[in-house]
Amino acid sequence: MKFAIITLACLASLASASELRLPLPGLIRTLHPHLENEMINTNAPFVRVVGGNDAGNGDAPYQIAMIRSGSFICGGSLIGSQTVLTAAHCVHGYENNPSVFNVRYGTNDRTSGPTVAVKKVNRHPQYDSYTIDYDVATFVLSKPFTPSANAAVIPLATSVPADGSSLILTGWGRLSSGGTLPTKLQKATELKVVPKTTCAQAWSSVNSITNRMLCAHSKKQSACNGDSGGPLIQDNVQVGVVSWGSSSCLHATYPNVYANVANLRSWIQANSYIYIDKIDKMAFLQWILMLIIVYILYYLFIVVKKVKFHAPKGEFGNWLSANIPAIHERYWPTSWCFHNFLLTQQSSKFRSITEKLRYHREYIDTPDGGVLSVDWYDPEGEEYVECSGDGCRSIVHDAEYMKKPVALFVPGIVGTSQAEYIRTLALQSLKIGYRVVSMNYRGLGRTPLKTTRLYCAASYDDLETVVKHIRSKNPNTKLIASGFSMGGTVLAGYLAHAGRESLVDAAYLVSVCWDCAAGVANLEKGFINPIINKMLVQHLFKVLKKHVSKFAADTRYDIAAAYHMKTLREFDSNYTIKMFDNYADVDDYYAKCSYRHRTDEIKIPTLCVQAGDDVFAQEADLPSRSQLERNGGKVAMLITARGGHLGFMEGLIPYSDKHRYTFYSDRVYEQYAKALYQLPDRINDQFSC
Repeated sequence: MKFAIITLACLASLASASELRLPLPGLIRTLHPHLENEMINTNAPFVRVVGGNDAGNGDAPYQIAMIRSGSFICGGSLIGSQTVLTAAHCVHGYENNPSVFNVRYGTNDRTSGPTVAVKKVNRHPQYDSYTIDYDVATFVLSKPFTPSANAAVIPLATSVPADGSSLILTGWGRLSSGGTLPTKLQKATELKVVPKTTCAQAWSSVNSITNRMLCAHSKKQSACNGDSGGPLIQDNVQVGVVSWGSSSCLHATYPNVYANVANLRSWIQANSYIYIDKIDKMAFLQWILMLIIVYILYYLFIVVKKVKFHAPKGEFGNWLSANIPAIHERYWPTSWCFHNFLLTQQSSKFRSITEKLRYHREYIDTPDGGVLSVDWYDPEGEEYVECSGDGCRSIVHDAEYMKKPVALFVPGIVGTSQAEYIRTLALQSLKIGYRVVSMNYRGLGRTPLKTTRLYCAASYDDLETVVKHIRSKNPNTKLIASGFSMGGTVLAGYLAHAGRESLVDAAYLVSVCWDCAAGVANLEKGFINPIINKMLVQHLFKVLKKHVSKFAADTRYDIAAAYHMKTLREFDSNYTIKMFDNYADVDDYYAKCSYRHRTDEIKIPTLCVQAGDDVFAQEADLPSRSQLERNGGKVAMLITARGGHLGFMEGLIPYSDKHRYTFYSDRVYEQYAKALYQLPDRINDQFSC
């Protein structure tokens, strides 16, 4: 009996030919041309999976039926949400014509069930139609299939199955010669892996068995016509793809041959839907372009907003509107970094590029035995040059220099005169013509701590001491003060306390927590805020550790407990309120450092910049518009929709140096400070109440 190597896809094509009674010699692929005429016999017997049984529902949810131009031709398997694995010979000649294919899935019935179109055909580039080597191909479906109990992905084998191990085969095929194709999926369970040497010996006179091939055999069961491309399974993993075999299908000597999935796995995966950028670069680029367009539209219409300006009706509000162009702008946050947490974090990094400032230092004693320090900018000095009052460097004795107005900076909760947000504004102030001085809190910026009292948001007496000292040395010059974060709260407290007697002529506040109870509560909400809360407490704990010897000796404080604190409320409850005798409890402390409803008590021109998404001061927790717009008021506020806490980055690459400022709050300060510089020394007299 003569045998030939035939691709089972060709036999499937013969099945269609028999059904249509049309010879299809162009689809026959044999190893030896002299056998071809014998194989072009459309009346040859066609059988199902030989010796198989009807598969039960859900037995092979990965099985698909490949339909070409309306006729069933091959099997295949679902290996991804939009990927089918089949045999290369099933698609040979149609690689560039995917529209002729459809895939039916989720059913054991070959004639019914959902179908999905094919958008891409990938045949292995080394497929050889003569030797039937590298006999694998993939389909990329036009859309994901719908998963169900009858439709699921089959994993691919990572290793070749052991010789003699059991296998399962499923597929469709004719039930008898000249008969109709079966509608029910057939299942064979008695196949065994044939050793490669045994298989190669059996087929030695006809074809070579390569490493890309796997052989299986059973005395009662076999793959046959119409099964090509279908899956060969072991332990719910696909190990093979039906490829070729004997013209009689079941034979005692000749095993059926399958594409070896484990040895072809890398190519199969590389040509699955998850690698669509390699398969269909244009579609991938279109998706990227669409995402970019959506991102740009979101940025332009949702992120970018006009700055809100709430100012008193009257001379001060009108003066601000006329002299600060930034009031009338939209705020354009850095396009790749407009989340409040990122704006807060990244702005600090970009501002820190600015060079450190050179200062000479004065120490100021406080009434309770403590000490403060103020750092005066000194271009000839080191980072800090210590001096005392009249003994400072010659720059202090320069008469012309002493006539310049003074710009005082009050840092945030753990900030010093070298805080990055102060350095950028200090350079602006110097350029305008101000003398620059920055305050350092007790125990910070290498300022000695002589008592167990540090500082807090509700205590403005240290700032008052500093202001009085500066004013005593500069009685006839303008003094403008800028406060940041907690420093802004302290400055607001001083201004509200001093009222018309303020020794500061004008103020600038950035990212102030106007309602401390609300700000602290907000720090404990959500996912990111508690992280910020803990980071802040860790910074405060570092301040304590620097002076641990003083606090350890005071029985009011439990230093060991500080290691376990995670919230600002915990820290304030255990440390802050114990440093001062003014607060009944932490809630009383928060009430006394909140100035949301006390802006009327501030009697000097004050401009504030706030971000509506500031974690410490949400827009709902700011002074109301009606409160700020009352006639005769002296507090105006700019509110950006975004900006974070002390963030306000602008530009694609926010970078700050002596010549370029790309932070909205810095630009506002520059315009405000310039306008104030032009006014007479008695600034407040320019604006009637």
